[in-house]
Amino acid sequence: MEHNIGVWALLAVATGGIIYVAYKGNSRIVWKDKQGEEAGRVVSLHIYPVKSCRGIDVQASLVESRGLVMDRLWMVVTSTGAFRSQRQLPKMALIQPNLPSSFSAPLEMNAPGMPTCVVPVKTSGKRMGVRVWGDTCQGYDQGDDIAGWLTKFLEEEGLRLVRIDEKERRQVDLAFATRGAITGFADGFPFLMTNQASLDDLNSRLASPLPMARFRPNIVVSGPPAFAEDGWGKIKIGDLRLRVVKPCSRCKVPNTDIETAEVGVEPGNTLKTFRTGALLGIDIGGKNEVYFGQNLLHDSPKNSSLLSVGDPLTVFV
Repeated sequence: MEHNIGVWALLAVATGGIIYVAYKGNSRIVWKDKQGEEAGRVVSLHIYPVKSCRGIDVQASLVESRGLVMDRLWMVVTSTGAFRSQRQLPKMALIQPNLPSSFSAPLEMNAPGMPTCVVPVKTSGKRMGVRVWGDTCQGYDQGDDIAGWLTKFLEEEGLRLVRIDEKERRQVDLAFATRGAITGFADGFPFLMTNQASLDDLNSRLASPLPMARFRPNIVVSGPPAFAEDGWGKIKIGDLRLRVVKPCSRCKVPNTDIETAEVGVEPGNTLKTFRTGALLGIDIGGKNEVYFGQNLLHDSPKNSSLLSVGDPLTVFV
């Protein structure tokens, strides 16, 4: 590994702990985390009720089989069922959903210059096949009022809002998960975790620092050094055991300014200088893919599991 790329690497697993070594220029720092001991804490939790719209900061969340409760429960699609995101419609970054108080409570959608749209829950009626990448799922159309609201604000004809069918069991990619691991309308996994120190490292390379919200994590931890998460296999947050199964490849969505919806070139260009698959030795995607954050699966999902800000993070091999 090049010493000047500033990436934390898992170099050794020895009796008594996990050793991470970082290089910053010519300096070398060693950080040791004993197995079974606290390595950091959760500093924020985020739920995105509508895929690719703004998230909501929460102090705690119940966990279900698909991840945090109500995360990516709704999704914007075309009339033919293809999902839409900030990749095609960057103004989705300006749409703020609320977090309904229950599964039967209505969703509320707000956006600049638009009236609030209250979306009553529809879990019956018009059911349609929708596509998330290579997967086809079933969802319930949420009606003409929100469809017209989305079409007007996002300036694309034929948009619809769907809510996932509660009976839907969307299998996580079997290259990274066992059969029975499921997710909702997320890109591919129930949880995305990021490390505050990794963002601090990235921001030190940028002309203007960026907020963590650009990367749309569910869980943000603090305590471990920058990019230490690259070497993690199993972790525990509070009482919930999770597996770190795949680094998150990043598209152009983090380049969208979440306050203006303007699309720039950062942090993508800077990530290409030190976080590509080629530089990191990651062969699960293209060599030019850039990576930030880690996708997680939970080992024993239970609806009674609870994640909270302040929960301790424990790292295992």
